[in-house]
Amino acid sequence: MLRIGLPLCGVGLIIGFLLGIAVYADSANRAGVLGLSSTLLRSTQERISLQIAAYLEPAAHATLLAHTMLGRGGATQHDKEAYAFASSVLAETPQIANVLFADGAGNFMLVTRAANGQPGATDTKRILVSASGRTVEWVTRDGSGAVTARRDDPKDDYDARTRSWFTGARAAADVFWSGVYIFFSERAPGVTAAVHGPGPNPDVVGVDIRLDAISRFLGALSIGQTGRAYIATRDGEMIAGPDPKRILQTVDGKLAPARIGQVGDPDLVASWDHFRAQGAGNRVIDVNGRRLISIVTPLANNGQDWLLFITVPESEFSGFVTANTRRAALLSLVVVALAAGLGVLLVRQGLRADRAARVVAERSAAVEQQSAAFARLSAEAGMFDPDGTPPKALTETLAEATGARRAAVWRCSGQGQALRCDDSFEPATGGHVGGLELSRQEMPALFDAMAEDETIDAPDARRDRRTAALHGSLMAPFGSTALLAVPVTQAGRAIGLVTLEDPRRDPAARDFARACATLVALATPGERPENGAPQQTSAAAEAEPAADERGLDPALAAYSAADKSHPQAMVLVLTLPDAAAALAHQIACAAQTIAAAHKIPYVKMLGTRIVAAAGFATQSPSGLAEAASRMADVAIALRERCADLFDSDDGLTAFGLGLDVGSVIGATLGDTPSLFNLWGEAVQGADALAASAPAEAIQASERAYLLLRQGFLFRPRGLFYRPGIGEARSFVLAGRA
Repeated sequence: MLRIGLPLCGVGLIIGFLLGIAVYADSANRAGVLGLSSTLLRSTQERISLQIAAYLEPAAHATLLAHTMLGRGGATQHDKEAYAFASSVLAETPQIANVLFADGAGNFMLVTRAANGQPGATDTKRILVSASGRTVEWVTRDGSGAVTARRDDPKDDYDARTRSWFTGARAAADVFWSGVYIFFSERAPGVTAAVHGPGPNPDVVGVDIRLDAISRFLGALSIGQTGRAYIATRDGEMIAGPDPKRILQTVDGKLAPARIGQVGDPDLVASWDHFRAQGAGNRVIDVNGRRLISIVTPLANNGQDWLLFITVPESEFSGFVTANTRRAALLSLVVVALAAGLGVLLVRQGLRADRAARVVAERSAAVEQQSAAFARLSAEAGMFDPDGTPPKALTETLAEATGARRAAVWRCSGQGQALRCDDSFEPATGGHVGGLELSRQEMPALFDAMAEDETIDAPDARRDRRTAALHGSLMAPFGSTALLAVPVTQAGRAIGLVTLEDPRRDPAARDFARACATLVALATPGERPENGAPQQTSAAAEAEPAADERGLDPALAAYSAADKSHPQAMVLVLTLPDAAAALAHQIACAAQTIAAAHKIPYVKMLGTRIVAAAGFATQSPSGLAEAASRMADVAIALRERCADLFDSDDGLTAFGLGLDVGSVIGATLGDTPSLFNLWGEAVQGADALAASAPAEAIQASERAYLLLRQGFLFRPRGLFYRPGIGEARSFVLAGRA
């Protein structure tokens, strides 16, 4: 009771007091907020009234001012003064759509903004009635008042004397306001304000006012979160609303103001029903189980008998009180948490003790696992081959102890110019692979890091310059991302590499990999023997003739598209990314220099591709082989130069190279100076190989591989699909043997 019951009772009393405070605060805050909401809604109501008055009053003043300035004859003898006044009003008052002048004889003038939309331009319609007949003319003027177009409209039968704004203005003592109707040209609701002049047969001046701006104003109002404001007549005809499209309806194919029931707002309909039953006023009504604040008040502006409807859910004013009360209650739980903290601390101490015990157990298990792995390696240390080839148990134990996706042991060959995989183990499949070779020419950054005894720990091997080529060649097909590479050193010299793909990120894994690298070094007796000297390419090849002063091969200049015999050639294609535009000039210069050094007669740059070809001037096997060897050297040099340029540009490389051997077609095209063009099977094949090559790699066809394999190092890439031909093997050129 003392250790458990008393603390629980204390926490219960604290919770009770906090609940009482929350209930009292909620009641007081709710009453205060409802009072403030009434004041806010009244302020919104007054703001709308002032906005409507400010919108309509300039139109009424414009009509009075026009008739005072012009007197009689605004549509006839004072037409120039009337036009000047109307164009000024249209420029300064955007809500005015048209300015109208009419007299009892049927003369009429309308000034409106030009349909072409040019600033300051106007269209003027004049109807003149005389003894000789009736004329209707449209005149278009630009912003400076100059006439740009005239046209007659004899079919126009408009008569202002029959319109409500004309007859109503003559009958009214002050400014007459028409009912709401849809302007024909603007397709928007509006009203007309008109006033008559002196005399028994007075002139009438009127202005058409668009009401869509009022709808935009109502739509921009913030009334709670979902509150809305509408303006309608006492007959239920819509004047303006937050959505201008909803306040219009189509009757007999023509637009007309909608009725309140056609707007599609149940809150507005409920407010309208209560107004018809109880009159104007502020009230709270129930709509579909919700409490709604409804305000209906007249807008007596310029003789207009319009009604303002404001509807807003009550919860949007008082709902935040409940939310704040809930938040306050949640914050009050801090006090409860402090009171319960002492008990939680005791539980926490017990949990920490349990966690510490689990960590000790896990560390102990890890130590036992590594000890067992070391014991296993020690027991099988004698299973290394005489040349130092490690047993399969080494990579298996390495992958198991580090959690790697794949573990491999590489050793140097070819005077340190290549790495040969002694064994690679993948735990997911349980398979061992060996014999794969990597060339220094293909991956110089990796070899440099290995030579400097630099341990590579790359979380993203694709973005590490040292491992980017290795990732594209070996890791990407397996979905590996991270790479840990530990050099194998002997007498201060790097003789190999231990690689782990996606290992555990902990120091123990790195230490175990170093221990395995040391074991490989101890088991290696000395420099690894060579597998065989590369065969040299025959030097008895036929040399190709040099290019003439136009840069064309003289032997090829004789070929034409009509030749039936298509020569065999070695074709190289380099594809560049679109982002390499800034380096295109440097790459083109490098390609020219390298091609000239190796006597390559044909080099062209086509967009983001560079095409080079050799061997077509001689059709002897030895000559083609010698040309292919020179083209392979060009490919290697061009790959290294492009890699350097992209590396200095600090961006990911995406270029590829393709090599293919096959028939080509050459032709000298055009008049003097003529252009030599080369196309055919080999060009298409090299282009397809370059487009599908790994980043910074040279992909060669099987025919190119068979021609170059004696003097160059290759590794298989897999099957390559050629449109129209089918599947064929492709190889990646690493470097010279």
